[in-house]
Amino acid sequence: MRKALLCTTLLLLTATGTARAQAWDAPSFFAPRAHDDIGIYGFVPEHGDWGVQGIWRQSGNINLGVRAGFGNDVILVGAEFFGPLNLAASPVLLAWQVGVGAGFNDVTLLRVPVGVSAGLELGGPGTLQLVPYVFPRVALELAAIDVGDEEATETDLDFAVDVGADLTLSPQLLLRVGATLADETAFGVGLAYRMQRRIVVR
Repeated sequence: MRKALLCTTLLLLTATGTARAQAWDAPSFFAPRAHDDIGIYGFVPEHGDWGVQGIWRQSGNINLGVRAGFGNDVILVGAEFFGPLNLAASPVLLAWQVGVGAGFNDVTLLRVPVGVSAGLELGGPGTLQLVPYVFPRVALELAAIDVGDEEATETDLDFAVDVGADLTLSPQLLLRVGATLADETAFGVGLAYRMQRRIVVR
């Protein structure tokens, strides 16, 4: 009995560690600025193979983002709501974000992050603009793990910080880099195309 319990515990810890390396929002690529773009990004988790994901974000009456991606053995999907936080006479850009998403492989990991991104806009119109930022967030995680013929569920509260930057290459093109610093780190880079049209929900 003790041996079975020990094996089950080890399997849970191993599987959950793998799942955290494949969190759907790592990296987030979420700078505190207006988002009206669609992008493609490559990422590398600390204990996993590289992956690719696409992110579409649209601001307006509803600030909404959706993403989907895949790695060597994982499928990632997620959605987010976001909005600006305005502080009078402050050069710091702030934006909140609430998301929900999941990663699917040997472990199904549901993750609900909440956080605030803070950064600075360097450069002016007509020049290269750089927005470095930090994005701390806390996330509720629910992992469903197959252990033999049964399924075990583990709930956890995770904390992560993203460090990243948006570089405006042209009025329509952005270069994004980001890293998630947590129990399992992840790094990524990609290009986003900025769209002019906004969707208005009435």
